[in-house]
Amino acid sequence: MEARTVIAEANPGQLDQLADFWDHERTTEIRSLDGNRGFLVLADPATNRVIAVSLWETTEEADAAYELFETHASVIRSFMSHEPQREGFDVKVADLHEASIHPSPS
Repeated sequence: MEARTVIAEANPGQLDQLADFWDHERTTEIRSLDGNRGFLVLADPATNRVIAVSLWETTEEADAAYELFETHASVIRSFMSHEPQREGFDVKVADLHEASIHPSPS
């Protein structure tokens, strides 16, 4: 299993907009890609950072999702103070349970 992370720092006052970008529509889009095993968005108000983590069956499937990453990055750049950083990792341990948490519409 492979993990891909996108680390982004929001402009002051735009952390929620950056995190909310990955709403139900976008997570559904990611979930529909071949090999996707899950997706998380983590936010740290103290640092204004968001970390998006996607999980994939294979390296090839994770790499194939890069085009969608570029599409998403082009949209969220207006919320960010720096260019997003993308990294890949091998997943060594995973204990995944079905859970879906989406922010309530304001």
